[in-house]
This record gives sequence, C-alpha cells and structure tokens, in this order.
Amino acid sequence: MTPPTARRRRQRQAARAMTERLTPAQARRLMLQRQRTRLEDDLERRLAAAGLPAPEREYRFHRVRQWRFDFAWKHLGYFGRGGVAVEIDGGIWTRGRHTRGAGYEGDVRKLNAATRLDWKVYHVTASMLDDPQACVRMVREALG
Repeated sequence: MTPPTARRRRQRQAARAMTERLTPAQARRLMLQRQRTRLEDDLERRLAAAGLPAPEREYRFHRVRQWRFDFAWKHLGYFGRGGVAVEIDGGIWTRGRHTRGAGYEGDVRKLNAATRLDWKVYHVTASMLDDPQACVRMVREALG
C-alpha cells in the first residue's frame, strides 16, 4: 500500500499537470466548479424539487468588480438591472470569511453595490437550511 504522503504528492502532481494543459477560461470554469459547496448544492436540489426556475450559479452581477452571487434570477426589467439573489453564508460559527473583519467589510461593499443595481439579496446560513421549506418559501415569494 502506498503511504498517504506519497499518494497526496502524486495527486497534487496530477492536478498540476491537468491545470497546466487548460486554457485560462477552462481553468476559471474549473475553479468556479470547485468553489461550489455542499450547502449550495443542497439548496439548488431543493429549489428544483419545488419547481422553481433554475438559478444562474456564480452570477457575476457587477461590470467592474469580480463580485458574484451564489444564485441569481435576473430580471429583464429596469433596463436589464436587478433581480433576486441568494448568498449562502457558511462558516459563520467557525470564524469563516464572512465573520472576520476584512471578509465582512467586503460583503458589505458587495451588498451595497448590489442594492444600487436594484438587486434583492437574501442570505442563507447553514442552520437556516435545517428548515429547507422556509428557504424555498422565501425564494418563491421573492421571485413573485
């Protein structure tokens, strides 16, 4: 049997070799796919089971900044501005990014910019997903 450290080293080497053969666009797409979390996948399954329209995942809503929403339903009104967005805030009890100073400040800047662009942004935490029907109801009401 291969020792765990040797196995991990081979896995890192294989991953590095694979990403070296990707175009920049492919590498970005792969990075975004890996960023999806279990919480996001769980909520997406529940929204689909409830018959709600499929959201756009990792939607970039700002032309200049690289800000993205976990889920977005773009409205066609208001000259193409705005819509409904859902952000999954994980790690709030483990000093994750959303609860530390710089991370929280970045989230506030993002939310303020989204508000200026007519987005309705809803935040969902891991404990809120313990009642999935409430989350589905919230999104259904937001979409009208």
